[in-house]
Amino acid sequence: HDIGKRIAVERTGKMHEHAALGAEAASARLAALRMPRKRAERICRLIAVHMVDLKGDMSESKLRLFAAENREYIEDLAALRMADGFATRGLPADQPRFLKIYRDMLAEGAPMCLADLAVTGEDAAAAGLRGAEIGEALGELLRCAVNAPSLRRRENALAFLDRRAAKARKEEG
Repeated sequence: HDIGKRIAVERTGKMHEHAALGAEAASARLAALRMPRKRAERICRLIAVHMVDLKGDMSESKLRLFAAENREYIEDLAALRMADGFATRGLPADQPRFLKIYRDMLAEGAPMCLADLAVTGEDAAAAGLRGAEIGEALGELLRCAVNAPSLRRRENALAFLDRRAAKARKEEG
């Protein structure tokens, strides 16, 4: 997972970008090894995000968004971080905050994907949204509902879509 450290130091003299550079390098190497695409994508995503909240200073709302956007990888990412901590320090590593937050989100029924929302694309179209506006509005609603429990209720989600549709019509002039 730290394959990008050497590349980062050679390019910038620092390791700050090693996660992104490591994901790029791993992608090329895994392709050369003919790793199945889905597995390679998973590995590269874990490499790309393995530094998230390493210092524990990311806001909870940002971590909730991160957890929803990376729900497929959270458990593996936590295992990677804990194993890395143990290998580095020789001591059991603490559970990453993002894993606790993710599990709390599951317990509270926070939406993790569009299918978890209280509304659908049909509801967005009925509110007056069209084409790409529907996906954009539902995506924004999801990002907001991750942190705002009131938007998980259908009536509030419908009102959100109505406001988005009114704004879109106003911008059209």
